[in-house]
Amino acid sequence: MVWRERRGGARLALAGLVAAAAGSLIGAGPATAAVPANMGAVAWGDNQHGQLGDGTTRDTSVPARAAGLTGGIRQIAGGHEHTLAVGPNGEVWAWGSNDRGQLGDGTRNNHPLPTRVPGIDNAVAVAGGGMFSLAVLADGTVKAWGDNAFGQLGILAGPDVLSPVTVPGVGSVLAVAAGNAHSLALRADGTVWGWGFNRSGALGDGTLIDRRTPAPVHDLTGVRQIVSGSGHAMALRADGTVYAWGAGAEGELGNGQTPLKQLLPVAANVAQVVHISAGRQHSLAVCADGSVWAWGSNADHQVIDGGLVKQPVPVRVPGLPSIVQAAGAATSSVALDSTGAVWTWGSVAGDPTVDTGVPFTVAGLAKVTAIAAGAFHYLALVKPPFTVRLSPTTGTVAAGGDISTQVSLATDTGYTGAATLTVNGLPPGVTASLTSDTVGVGSPTTLTFHNPAGSPAGTYPITVTATDKAAAVTAQTTTFQLTVAPAGNFMIALSPTSGAIAPGASTTTTVHLTPLNGFSGSATLSTTGLPAGVTATFAPGPVSARNPATLTLLAAPNSRPGTYTFTVAASASGGGWTAAYELTVTGLAF
Repeated sequence: MVWRERRGGARLALAGLVAAAAGSLIGAGPATAAVPANMGAVAWGDNQHGQLGDGTTRDTSVPARAAGLTGGIRQIAGGHEHTLAVGPNGEVWAWGSNDRGQLGDGTRNNHPLPTRVPGIDNAVAVAGGGMFSLAVLADGTVKAWGDNAFGQLGILAGPDVLSPVTVPGVGSVLAVAAGNAHSLALRADGTVWGWGFNRSGALGDGTLIDRRTPAPVHDLTGVRQIVSGSGHAMALRADGTVYAWGAGAEGELGNGQTPLKQLLPVAANVAQVVHISAGRQHSLAVCADGSVWAWGSNADHQVIDGGLVKQPVPVRVPGLPSIVQAAGAATSSVALDSTGAVWTWGSVAGDPTVDTGVPFTVAGLAKVTAIAAGAFHYLALVKPPFTVRLSPTTGTVAAGGDISTQVSLATDTGYTGAATLTVNGLPPGVTASLTSDTVGVGSPTTLTFHNPAGSPAGTYPITVTATDKAAAVTAQTTTFQLTVAPAGNFMIALSPTSGAIAPGASTTTTVHLTPLNGFSGSATLSTTGLPAGVTATFAPGPVSARNPATLTLLAAPNSRPGTYTFTVAASASGGGWTAAYELTVTGLAF
């Protein structure tokens, strides 16, 4: 990402602060991470262009919820003054500065609230550069938009591009990284490719020539993570070693040297690394033992408290617990510990700015699952404050009858609020009522389904949603499998009623038939509503009371991640029956 100087603001120096504990001062942020869960996004720090997504342009040191994103965020990333996020169905959201079209909505208007990027609905990863953006699609192609002065969009250098375009010449991409004006892509074969500005050697191809088409980083294989600072880049290999190239005058390459430009990858003096991140001119690595090592520019104590102004040799950051992820901003560093707390040090943006080389925790953050950073703003994905539960989760209702389930909230985050309940997906003729339309932790309510006239027989997934608009993740859902009993001859049931598969893998469920009214035959099985790329087979084809059938679901390698509900139908002379199955196609592994 690009690293220009931030506007002035109030500053708070904490040079004498000792090791911080929970409840200490203000906050900072992160690195990019993919999280396939129903996470909510929060942000803090500099907000001049609305990059925090809370609808304002006020700086804050208190994490604020990105408004309008109800949950399901899979990944979040920061550019210089803009933010990107991947939603639950692969859609991309963007907010903040848009002077060069980096928000991809066809305009140059800044957006202080998340705005959907048109034309992208199957993204698996995003990266924010200086004033441009990148996205990886599920099929391994890369989209780019924004500033293109140096060919960083993978096309002929020229005017800004206000809407996403495909980067030609590179495929099978798993992840992307963006610098000031250069781009990197990690392919499935473990190679790294780069394009754009190269006058600091950030493309690692042995030249100083800008490239408008992707080319491989020289002699670099077995890579599992890539990151980029302003003018330098790093790769983490599967063996835990780190390689760096590009600008190195501040020691950001970590090999003990301070070259102005390093045209080919060199090994950093750190081993057993599990995660890396790059700030403007400094670098961070998390090792397998949970320790954090840092190197590069230490002008703002973003490496360690005290130490050299230029720190070319990695040093362990003291005062931190076991860390799982770290991130570099322009003048600060952030780390996520194994309990979900966030730590920060350096010149930490906010209101006020805090200057200290001693790590302290970010107040108001808990149960964080991933962190990310722009230049002077910070981002986190947080665990939902509550989950909604049903007891029981399935039931059968006959014509003229009722069936009830208890709705409750559970929390491990200390949530004490209340959520409003809504019920969707009822079959024709069935109604629902609640003893109370709000529910809190320790204050359950009862949901009753009524079938007064006899609804069409079958099994229906009923969605129960609990919403608290004040929470970081505003809504949580769960499903009740409602079976309407038939007046016919049989019914079917699935065991289990849900499952998950990765692209290229398979899963199974068993179809059971229960005879009614003396039925002794078999029924033919079929499916409707399968997600694209998923196929279904039954063995045996027909199902009977004595011979259950196995349903095998196979996801093609390019299947789009998401959660889908489809129908299994059984038909025979004299009637039919349906059952619902919830299938989750997981994301690509990084």
